[in-house]
Amino acid sequence: MPKLKSKSLSDQIQFLLGEELSTLELHTTLNTIFSQLPLSNSDSLLLSSVLFSKIIPDTYTLMDDSIKNVIHSLIASRVGISQLIQTIKLNTNIEHTYIFIDIFIKIIKYNLKDLIDEFFYSSELNLPIWKSILTIKIPEIFGFILVWLLDNNNNNKNYSDKIIFERSEIRLILEKYKIDLTTFILENVNKDETKLQYFRQIINSFLLNDSTDIMKLLLNHWNSTIDLYSMFESKNRKLHFHFIESQKFLCKGIIEYMNTTIDNLEMINLWQNLMSLFFKNIKLSDMKSTILLQCEKCSNIMVSYVLVKLLGNINMDYTLQHISKFGNKEYIINTYINKQTHYTQFIILLLKNTSDDELQQLSTKIIFLNSISTRLESKSQQARELGMIIADYVYMRVNDKIMFSIPSYNSKREQFMDIFTQLDNVPILPLQNFSVNNLVEQLEIQNKNKSELIQNNELPSMSPIMIEMDYNSDDEDTDLDDPSVHRKPTIAKPVFLKDLLHYLTSDPQKDTTSFDKKGIAFSIGIEMARIKKNTPEMKFYCSKLIDAALNLESTGFVLKDDKLDEDEIKIAFDSWRLSFMIAICTSEPDIVFEYLLQSFIKQDWNIPTRIQVLTCIGLSCRELCGKDDTFIWGKTHLEKVEPKKLSGIGHEQFLNLDNETNNFKKIVDLDQEKREEKLAKALESVGISDGTIIHRSRKLDIDKANRNLESNKIKTTYTTYINKKLPKLYFSMTSIWQEVNSHTFGNGFAIGMMSEYLNSHFHDILAMIYSCGVPSCINLLDMTLEQLAIISAQVRSIQVSIDFPNMLFKAIVNSLRSVLVNNERTFKVLQSTSALELTTLLESYSQVLTDAPPLEEPTRSISLEVFQLLQKYSMINV
Repeated sequence: MPKLKSKSLSDQIQFLLGEELSTLELHTTLNTIFSQLPLSNSDSLLLSSVLFSKIIPDTYTLMDDSIKNVIHSLIASRVGISQLIQTIKLNTNIEHTYIFIDIFIKIIKYNLKDLIDEFFYSSELNLPIWKSILTIKIPEIFGFILVWLLDNNNNNKNYSDKIIFERSEIRLILEKYKIDLTTFILENVNKDETKLQYFRQIINSFLLNDSTDIMKLLLNHWNSTIDLYSMFESKNRKLHFHFIESQKFLCKGIIEYMNTTIDNLEMINLWQNLMSLFFKNIKLSDMKSTILLQCEKCSNIMVSYVLVKLLGNINMDYTLQHISKFGNKEYIINTYINKQTHYTQFIILLLKNTSDDELQQLSTKIIFLNSISTRLESKSQQARELGMIIADYVYMRVNDKIMFSIPSYNSKREQFMDIFTQLDNVPILPLQNFSVNNLVEQLEIQNKNKSELIQNNELPSMSPIMIEMDYNSDDEDTDLDDPSVHRKPTIAKPVFLKDLLHYLTSDPQKDTTSFDKKGIAFSIGIEMARIKKNTPEMKFYCSKLIDAALNLESTGFVLKDDKLDEDEIKIAFDSWRLSFMIAICTSEPDIVFEYLLQSFIKQDWNIPTRIQVLTCIGLSCRELCGKDDTFIWGKTHLEKVEPKKLSGIGHEQFLNLDNETNNFKKIVDLDQEKREEKLAKALESVGISDGTIIHRSRKLDIDKANRNLESNKIKTTYTTYINKKLPKLYFSMTSIWQEVNSHTFGNGFAIGMMSEYLNSHFHDILAMIYSCGVPSCINLLDMTLEQLAIISAQVRSIQVSIDFPNMLFKAIVNSLRSVLVNNERTFKVLQSTSALELTTLLESYSQVLTDAPPLEEPTRSISLEVFQLLQKYSMINV
């Protein structure tokens, strides 16, 4: 192939598109191009296009490793890696996508130095593009790959087994990528000052997500880190602002790393000296707001102590802002007591760094006095005691004596303040005797000890029966997931309905853990009720759980979005309560429906409670009849919370022990079925099947019968409920309505201004229950007669009303529509047996429509549709 060398680079790239390209020519051409690296952007773009469109899809899996390595090197450039990322995202061929992912992973794993070198020696014009690739595009495509593999690996094992890395290995490669890039930057800080801002931005982006590993590197290269974050190469004010922001990123990263490593008093001096070194090169005043914000959020009092002590005297106005928040009623009610405890420690630190004169002034401020008063008025004993601790500290500093002396409280105050005494007594290590290496060595020893502790105390993993909860009774203890930190949670997840009931009904006046218990109950209550379906537990506790749900308040209700206002929280809580009640109703419908209907008559419930009970009955009925209302919480992913099964095939055999269908084989040969049906149709088309027996596999018949049995199982369950249970519920509801009417002369619920609201909702729920029986319920005819009688009476009531009841009219239209739509079979009978009643209803309804004020859409359209259907079934024209 000597003539290839005389060709230009673009000609060589074009040569790869040839139809008659041989393996030898391919290898020779790629090696020739490789010898001319680095390529220009235009040549790199052209080469990437040719490789991704033709060469790689057609030949990559057949190539030997040496030529694959050449391809990886050719793609390892700014243009090449960008094109590869784009190709992975947009490619629709699954096998090709696996190949491109394989190439990307191997470039990052083995050719990262090529990319870094090109970045380091690139022109200033290309630096923003490089920053985007290194900090956004590459980490982003790693995430894309992990999700894509999760979706496709199980379905495409033939591809994935050939060339792809394990997902766990991909995560490690991503971590190593960040570490390698950070290491390169720190080792080259002093070589090119024009790139310092981009170096900082890259490291900051990594600190945002992986602060621990990156912080270890920064400590190991401390001098380079300080140089990088203290050298500012421009007088531009905008750039100076970004420079300060990058320093804040580093400061925040250090504090977060401190939070995970300071776990004993011996580490305090080391970190305190490190921060002193840090602020020798970086202005403390620029970092003050960042430090205080991190201290406020920090759950490690030792970290906050180190930082606040470095800041020195704290402005009194700043301290008053936090004391005001500390005494806010909403904060006291809605914040976990653990968070309030950490916040109290933070305020004590602020007060410790407030001068005596300012503390004297602060003690007389109305904000301080009101905050303490609000705390003392709180219903929570722990909230009151935290207020007393703040008051005692200030009073002691001002008057040399405590304000509150209560035996049960004194020991708690002393225990609370003990950590501050220990911190104040930590001996100070002179800064001149400190070396960053000392801290690094201690951190390595600490990590080694933790690793050994994990290995020595590792317990076998146990999968909990309950679901994974969003709720955490100690929201600040984020290290609970760390197996090296052994903490026994104060509140256990309930596994019995008795415990769930106890959690829901716990009294905050008597039980200090009530808030946390209710938080856990809110998190798992719905799923737990569904799991306990058809159990003796549910039969015994269902009515008690219903009562508990109706008496609940939203205190302790847990939401991921903590920015919701009170109305939004109330709506979310009501949705949870309704979904919880539905879960109970559908688990034991016979017991719960009877209990709710009896309570509806006997209990002194307010209107919102009655509305919610009616809604619960209607939606539960829909679910029991096979309707899928996706807005109801907690209906999906219950497979995650089922109790453990027996291992192996024995479990299925145990479940099917008395099942007649167990004699059938479970494997269905769908292809065989299709082939035999196709053959039968072909024979019929030529008349062979007329009077002729066509052989059909017995196995196929058995499999098909078994499959039909499986597929009809749910339908049979729904039909059983619709025919046997639904009529009883419906007629129980109509009996309540008739009973109420007998006392109010046909006016339904007579409760003042809210009468129309409750009456219309009752009719809506009655229509909902009735519609569940259309068109298959065996008692549908009797139900229809009853429904028409109730509707006729209400239409006549609307006729004589002084003010037109819009809400009630909408409910009646809805009820009529549920009776008339898809119910032809029933009305064929009614046309002969109840023609007079239908005619009377039509006349009354027609009169109401005539006299009604202008109706809004869609009520107007639906009411006219109902009129036309009623007219059709009455067989008269009005």
